[in-house]
Amino acid sequence: MHFDVQKKEQVIAQGQKIYVPLAPRDPRSLMQGDYMALNFAFPEGVRKALNEDDRLGLNRHAQVVATLDARGVATVRRLAQDGAPLAAGERLLPVKRLQGDWVLVTDAFYFPEGQGEPFAQARFGEFRALPDGRALLVGLADEHLQPIAPAPRKPRP
Repeated sequence: MHFDVQKKEQVIAQGQKIYVPLAPRDPRSLMQGDYMALNFAFPEGVRKALNEDDRLGLNRHAQVVATLDARGVATVRRLAQDGAPLAAGERLLPVKRLQGDWVLVTDAFYFPEGQGEPFAQARFGEFRALPDGRALLVGLADEHLQPIAPAPRKPRP
């Protein structure tokens, strides 16, 4: 467990800041309890390739190739092919299959109990990513890439 924590701390400390657009989720289940269900904006062709690639079989992990704009916003371009070189400006991002869908790192963002209202404005997942494709979700951001903080705790009566 200690080794896993060290690896994640390395990604946070050394990883490049990357924003991945969120796609709408069924509004009736956008927020449930103390987490927000996430859906990432992958092109339909990439989702189709992930679902139909025979090499993946029952494998729950894969990588996609993305490009970044000047603000650090990622656009997923294609499914990564083993051994295929990346072009200039491209990078690998990890995806995994959770509950029948492909997501980048996770399908949920957790926040303190009762403090989730501001996260309804989330338009981007904020990640830290290393060139080897390891990435961690570190927060959510609004349409201007500004980090979203939990709502202040309401005083108890």
